Amino acid sequence: MENKINNLEIDKEISLLEKEYYEKWNYKPNLSDFLCTKTDYLSFLKKSLEEGNELNYYLKRNQNNVKNNSLINSLNNTSINKNKERNLRANSRHDNKATTNINKIKYGNNYSSVGNSNVVGEVNELRTVQDSKRISKTRHVVIVRDAKEHPKTPIAKIANVMSFVAVALVGIFLGVVVGNLFIANKSSVDYSSISEAAYLPNYAQIYAQNSSKEKNKVSAANAYSMAEWQLLKESGLTDSFTVSGEGTVRAKVGGINQTQQVIKTINGNNNELMIDNITLGLITTAEKTILNFNSKQLQSYVTSDANTSGANYKETPTKTYDLTDGEEVFRKEYGISAYSLFPYLVSEKTVTASIPAKTVEGGYQYKVTLHNIYGVINYVYYMMHMSGLNRPPIFYNLSLTFTVDENFRFTELIVEEEYQIYYMGLPANCTAYTTYTFTYGG
Repeated sequence: MENKINNLEIDKEISLLEKEYYEKWNYKPNLSDFLCTKTDYLSFLKKSLEEGNELNYYLKRNQNNVKNNSLINSLNNTSINKNKERNLRANSRHDNKATTNINKIKYGNNYSSVGNSNVVGEVNELRTVQDSKRISKTRHVVIVRDAKEHPKTPIAKIANVMSFVAVALVGIFLGVVVGNLFIANKSSVDYSSISEAAYLPNYAQIYAQNSSKEKNKVSAANAYSMAEWQLLKESGLTDSFTVSGEGTVRAKVGGINQTQQVIKTINGNNNELMIDNITLGLITTAEKTILNFNSKQLQSYVTSDANTSGANYKETPTKTYDLTDGEEVFRKEYGISAYSLFPYLVSEKTVTASIPAKTVEGGYQYKVTLHNIYGVINYVYYMMHMSGLNRPPIFYNLSLTFTVDENFRFTELIVEEEYQIYYMGLPANCTAYTTYTFTYGG
C-alpha cells in the first residue's frame, strides 16, 4: 500500500513538472519518450528545469515512441504489415528447424531429414537469444550451421571488412554520410507538415529594434538573426563579404570509424552569391552554386575532382535554375532558399537553450542550441540533397557558437552537430565540428 502511495506522489510531482516544462519549451514530455526509469525521469525532469536544458540533453530518446509527438507521422501500415508477415514466415521457418533438431537431439539422428552435418554435435541444451526487434521477447533455438561452412581466412576477413566499409561508410558531405543510406526506423518526422513561416524571424524588425542596444541586452537568437540579416541581399547592408569554413565529420558504424574533411567557401557582393562545398575522404565530392541577383539565374556545378586547394569544375553548369517565377523548384531540391548562406533556422521559436553575450577577443560571443526538429526543418532536406539520403537524419544536438563585432556582424561561427542515420538497420552515429570565419570588403 505504501508503494502505491509513493507512486501516486511521484506521478503527481511528474505531472506538475511536465506542465512547467511545457510552459518553458512549448512541448510536454512523457516518460515513454525516453529510455529510463520513472525515478530517473523525475530526477532529470527537475534538473532540466533547473539548468535550462531539454530532457534529451540528459536522457536518451526512445526513437520508437510516437505517442506524444503530433509532428511524427503515423507508421506506414503497409510496410509494417509486410515486415510482420516476413518476420512471421522467417520465425516459422526458424522455429520449425529448431523443433526438428530438438527432436533429433532427443530421439536420435534418424528422426528427420535434417543432415547430420547441420547440427552442432556439442549442443545438449537450448539457448535463449534476444529478438532484434523486441528486446523483451526471447526464443529457444538450436544452433545449426551449413556443413560446407569453413572459418574465414585472414585475407577473407580483411576483404569482408573492406567490403563493409565501402558500402556502409561512404563519404560525408557537410555533416552527413554520403551514399544510398536511409533511415531504417519505422517512423520519421513529417517536416513537410511544419510551416517554415511560423518559425522564421522577422529580420528587418529585429534589426531595427536591437541594433542600437548593448550586446548583453540582446538575446542570442536575435543577435544571430541580426548578423544573418546583414549578409542577405534583401537587407542591402553589406556590399561584399567572404566566408571560409573548415570542419571535420566523424561517423561510426558497427565499431568502424570514418573521418571526412569538409571545406566551404562563400563569396557575396551586390551582383552574385557563390557557395562552394567540398568534402574529402573515402569519397571526394564537390558542388558549387552561383546565383546572379540581376538575372535571377542560379547555376549548379558538381564534380568529384577536388582537393584541399579547391575543385576543378567544368565550364558548363551541371544544372541551371530560373528563379524569375519563384524558388519552388530550387527549394524542392535543396530544401533552402537560393539566397540563404546557411541552412539552420534560428529564431526565438527554435532556440531551446542559449548563452548571453560575453566579451571575447574580436567582439562578443553568444551560443544557441536549436530544437532538434524546428531548427532543422530546412537543414534536413539540404543534407538529403548533398548526401543522397532517402530519409531525413535524426538530430540529437545542433549548437551554434558565434562572435559578432560592434555592428552585430558575424566574425566567427562554430557549428557542432550530433545526429544518426541508418544503413540496412545498422545505426551510423555522426558528429561534426565546423568553424567559419567572416571578412568584409569596403
